[in-house]
Amino acid sequence: MPAYSTLRSFVKAIETGDTNITRCLKRLANDAAKRQKYRADISAPHGAVGHLPGWLRNEMVQSGMSQPEVDHVERWPDDEKEKARVQVVEAIRDERVIHFSWELYDGDQPLTEVRRDPNQDVRVVFRSPRKGVKLSLLNFGDISVEA
Repeated sequence: MPAYSTLRSFVKAIETGDTNITRCLKRLANDAAKRQKYRADISAPHGAVGHLPGWLRNEMVQSGMSQPEVDHVERWPDDEKEKARVQVVEAIRDERVIHFSWELYDGDQPLTEVRRDPNQDVRVVFRSPRKGVKLSLLNFGDISVEA
């Protein structure tokens, strides 16, 4: 969840694991034409470390992410971004669908987990520490979730 999500979208995300970021990543990672176009770039080891490549930032915006959402993804810990990248590479290689979801948890740091759905599809779950949730003092309808 990026900074300053509305209370409604935050509650929905808690209930479903579905956020604008996860929906955009799913669209982008499962688009056959984009898989072909960016296969070599995505496959480069540590391609998600540090600043995200310009082509990826652009594709994220084109897929429907706002600039603050792209910035939020870029702030994720490098090792957690790398876990997600590796799963996308494997999904491309195996020609299978990949899913993304989000949840809060009681840990101290953002975490990326790889799970299998009942049909054995891979699901990358982005877990945000519960302690990072803050209610805006300026607008009580906004919630922020740090990395």
